[in-house]
Amino acid sequence: MSRKAVSVVDENGVVDNNAVRRSWPFFKRLGWHFKHYWQNWLMILPAMIFVGLFAYVPMYGIQLAFRDFVPSKGLTGGAFVGFKYFVQFFTSPMFASTMINTFKISLGTLVLGFLAPIVLALLINQIGSQKIKGFV
Repeated sequence: MSRKAVSVVDENGVVDNNAVRRSWPFFKRLGWHFKHYWQNWLMILPAMIFVGLFAYVPMYGIQLAFRDFVPSKGLTGGAFVGFKYFVQFFTSPMFASTMINTFKISLGTLVLGFLAPIVLALLINQIGSQKIKGFV
C-alpha cells in the first residue's frame, strides 16, 4: 500500500511538506531532523554532557550506601546489606550532636554568604569618595 504525497501550498506559494513528513516512519523523521538541525544538536551537546556527567553519573554512587563496601572488591563487589548503615547512623548516640553541628554550620554559611555582602554593599554606598565608589 503506497502513500500518496500531499503538498500544501499557502497563499505565498510556499510548499508545506509537514504533512508528508508526519506520515514518514519515526526513524526516517528522526534522521531528517538530525540531518537538517545538526548544528543545533552540536551546540547543545556540551550541556547534555555536563548534565549527564554531573547529574546522572553520581546517581550510580547511591548504591554504595546499601552495600558493604570492600575496596579490594570494587564498587559493586560488596554484599548488599540494605538499610543496615542507615539504622546504624540514625540510632547512633552521636546523631543529635551531628545534626546540631550541621545546622550551625549551615546557618553560619547562610549569614556569611547572604547577610554580610548586603551589609558591605550598604557600607560602600555610604562612602562619599567617588574614587572608592569607582574602584568598587
